[in-house]
Amino acid sequence: MISIRSLLRPCRVASRFAFRRIPNRNNSSFVAGPADTFSHRENVKNNRLFVNNKIDQRFSTLSTVLNPTNEAPEPVSQFELFRARALKKGRVNEKETESLLEFLSDGAIEEGQCAFMLNCCAEYLPHLPGIRKVELAEKIWNTFPDQGRSKLDVLAFLNVHIAATQEVKPEVVLKLPLLEDKEVLQLLLESHAECGNVAKCNEIVEKMKSLGFSAADHEFACLILAHGNSNNYKGVQSVLERMDLTGVNRGRLSLFSLLRAQILNEIPVIETLKMMHDQGVKLDDEQVAKVVVCLSKTNKTKLVGTILRQFPVNGLGHVVRNMVIHLIYEGKHVFASEIFHLLLADSNSEILTSMLAFFPSELVKSGKSASDILDICLALQSNFPNHNPFLSYAVEESLRDKSKMDLSSALLAHMTPLRSHYFWPLIVHSSSTEEAVDVLQQMLKLGLQPNYDTLTFYLYPSMLRWDAPIKVIKLLQEKCHLSISTQLGPMLCALLVNKQIEEALHLCKLIRDRTIDLKKLYRPMAIALLEKKSYAQSADLVALLAASKHKFSEVDFVGLFLSEFANRCQPTELRECISHLAKHRLRISMASYELLSTRLSVKQAGIQYLDLLTDTSFSGVESFQPIPHPKNMDIEEMEAHLIELKSKSMNTRGILRKLLMAHCKAKNVERALHIKTELDADQCELSPGILSSLFALYVHLEDVRSAADTLLQIQEYPRFVMDEHKMLDFCTLKVKTGAAFEDVVQVLEEYVALMRSNRRTPRSMDARNALALIKEVKESFGNTQADIISSKLSDNGFI
Repeated sequence: MISIRSLLRPCRVASRFAFRRIPNRNNSSFVAGPADTFSHRENVKNNRLFVNNKIDQRFSTLSTVLNPTNEAPEPVSQFELFRARALKKGRVNEKETESLLEFLSDGAIEEGQCAFMLNCCAEYLPHLPGIRKVELAEKIWNTFPDQGRSKLDVLAFLNVHIAATQEVKPEVVLKLPLLEDKEVLQLLLESHAECGNVAKCNEIVEKMKSLGFSAADHEFACLILAHGNSNNYKGVQSVLERMDLTGVNRGRLSLFSLLRAQILNEIPVIETLKMMHDQGVKLDDEQVAKVVVCLSKTNKTKLVGTILRQFPVNGLGHVVRNMVIHLIYEGKHVFASEIFHLLLADSNSEILTSMLAFFPSELVKSGKSASDILDICLALQSNFPNHNPFLSYAVEESLRDKSKMDLSSALLAHMTPLRSHYFWPLIVHSSSTEEAVDVLQQMLKLGLQPNYDTLTFYLYPSMLRWDAPIKVIKLLQEKCHLSISTQLGPMLCALLVNKQIEEALHLCKLIRDRTIDLKKLYRPMAIALLEKKSYAQSADLVALLAASKHKFSEVDFVGLFLSEFANRCQPTELRECISHLAKHRLRISMASYELLSTRLSVKQAGIQYLDLLTDTSFSGVESFQPIPHPKNMDIEEMEAHLIELKSKSMNTRGILRKLLMAHCKAKNVERALHIKTELDADQCELSPGILSSLFALYVHLEDVRSAADTLLQIQEYPRFVMDEHKMLDFCTLKVKTGAAFEDVVQVLEEYVALMRSNRRTPRSMDARNALALIKEVKESFGNTQADIISSKLSDNGFI
């Protein structure tokens, strides 16, 4: 049968192209011969009519970046972008297709666009039911003018009906051009055969005879399939007898149809498979997919292995993936999960890991119940034991849709291990205080305590829309049994992040017994003051916080706050701030004094102002010469300090963290990894900044697995944005180590989304990292993908 691939394949030659008027489009040499439509596929495959000679000039984005004196490339049309995405992903979006139709209806329509969009409708919308596919195809068909339709357009329109298993309406058939063309009649015959309409098939065969086209293997194959789909195996046998009487040998098309007919009518297929083997008949992925769909209708899971051993497929290709999606939406998801591992038996394990996430995601999108999703994820996990938890993909997909919150809750109850960030979308989507509390109660029932980020950046901002801070704290204390000491620090941080200094001050005055992790508060406090300029209130708040109990260890909160503020403010602002702090008789440590005295803003404001925050006996820098603060030590000094701390059995976590960052930056691999082992043994939590340095070291070592694991840890800090050059180098490494192009694009897109959510724009940077990525993509995937990466980097300000 004529495959949709035969119509799409010529377009794959170039990265992107502009459609032009094609001469002799209806030339019969362009399409299949009368006896074997496989020849049609080869003719089209070798045809290069679609290729425009200027493609290499228009889309050599890499050379344009390297040589900026070149002229700017022509703008890429909306259709060309749609086409590039469709061919790469093997799937299109229904809304995107309809949007493109509206765009094309208002502009210049070029030849070839109608056929391509119809082909996408046939094969690249696997989730749509057949009737909806035909409706969309008719909309596409009616968008393009009648006089501009070519033979390829007609073939593509009929192909949609074949893929959708829907007959062409009689009134539509009468309006089709080229109704006496053999190839058009063959596809019309196939559409009726797929629907099991034997009478229509006989009618078309008779018409072909009247036009002088003798019945060959293709025509008999359609008759066999029509009887098979109508559950009339005696009719199949009668067609085979007619073939014998007329002297037509059973070719690969008739054997292919016979195999499908026998499966649909539950007739043994061993003899047919042996005959196909003896004749050397090979089936492509599209044909094997059709056989598997037939097996799903009769639930013959055991026969799938036999078929795939004789006719192996590319399990990671678009055809197999779209077939599995089609089965899921047709209610055959259990069958699909049982045979999925057979389809992927010969696939590369590394690539496999990145490709399997679509299965649980499609289960959620198709509206399957929580019990079905759980059962199938369990079955998939048993077939792919080394794969990431399939249930996590289903959970993440359900959390993207607010209407599926009940499903998300049911799935989360079975997740192990649970992570706080799974619940963040549920909290954000809450429309009342009660809903937010319900989510938190659900977390607690599942044994998951809300962490600092969950409270600070998600729960409190949601609840503060409706209630005052003290009411929120008391409500969570009553309903969720969260202590005030657990809540106070995150609540103050949430208020300061939102620049609500007055509310934070009022809360501190209400709660006198305060135990807080002050290290989390000095930076938002400094930023809030910088914006609000409320020096008196801020000084009051700093004084109250400095008098609070420290949750973990003693810290110089005033010094930390002042250091952060000095980094961001003007000298006049710094003088104003210090003056108000001095009224509360606040003091800073000598280490903070030493650090602040080196800052330019402090020097401009006047170092003497710092004396207001030191002991009265202290008259200046000269009278105090302590050992360097760890922030100012070089690697040798820090190593010596570490030895001293160990000899005194003192806490070494802080200096180990600083040493780890320093050795990562200096690329001292062995020492950095040794320190990492020490910190892991001590169960020391690493900050995102340290993880970022470690991430860069792993990328330098080309250890993609460790780098990816570290990136997952960094992503648990939604407010932290890693430096651009580190992420670009990681993407380059992924390409070098054989990652799929979609993975690289996904990493970039997630990073860009993180930057946007944190309102950060790319910093001014050397373009070498970006150009290295583009070059690596070009060498590994070709010009099309290099162009896509270059566009993404350019559009988002990386180059």
